[in-house]
Amino acid sequence: YSTSALRNTSMLFGRTLLLRRIYSALANRQSISLVGLRHMGKSSLLHCLRQPELLQQFEYDFSRYIFVLIDLRAYRDKNSEDFFAAVSRQIILQSQGRLEKLSLEHGNEHEFSSLLDQISEQNFHTVLLMDAFDNVTRNSNFDLSFFSYLRSQATLGKVSYVTATIAPLNKVCHSSIEESPFFNIFARHSLQPLAPDDAYAL
Repeated sequence: YSTSALRNTSMLFGRTLLLRRIYSALANRQSISLVGLRHMGKSSLLHCLRQPELLQQFEYDFSRYIFVLIDLRAYRDKNSEDFFAAVSRQIILQSQGRLEKLSLEHGNEHEFSSLLDQISEQNFHTVLLMDAFDNVTRNSNFDLSFFSYLRSQATLGKVSYVTATIAPLNKVCHSSIEESPFFNIFARHSLQPLAPDDAYAL
């Protein structure tokens, strides 16, 4: 994630209403598309979303949720094998200490699904926080079947996605996936510039 992203949740000003909407959706195991121009705070929001001190400020119970932050800035020329291998590794790394040992061999799409199953069997729910997701949707190496597969995992209730992009998902994608039903699973929320009072407080 961006080196300038906020690490301290106490510095996250002016986002309470947006956070409540995001957490409400995630509590119902829905997926969220965060849209905002560059330097609008998308990376900061994704980083802070999973912090215990922020989660505790809202009335939802996320004690059985595994939040996994994925940085996709380098994915303009990678492929689905790279994606599933990297995401699977991050799931294991970022869930250490909270789950019984997860098994992973090759990190392909079948093992990704197996990981999600292993987490579900331990009565946890996986949330993938995917920064710079437009680098995946714009990359023609990621085809319709890839996005159909991601959609199927969410539809089965195995995972929720929170994506961050600079424009709506179906506007930052290559032409052959514009009609993908994957985009229909998301509730879209926009990051706007801070109100003057919030900017002053920051």
